[in-house]
Amino acid sequence: MLLLDPNKSTQINMHAFADKPYYGNPDEVCFLPQQVTDEWMQNISRECFRRS
Repeated sequence: MLLLDPNKSTQINMHAFADKPYYGNPDEVCFLPQQVTDEWMQNISRECFRRS
């Protein structure tokens, strides 16, 4: 069981579709201490996928 501190953000790195650690499709999940707006999430997405 994963216990989260409701006052802090928590990040978890996982690899989907893998039968051993650090293989497969990497993904990051972030549990936030409060609800955020759709605009905030879209800004994060733009930042993550911006081409250099």
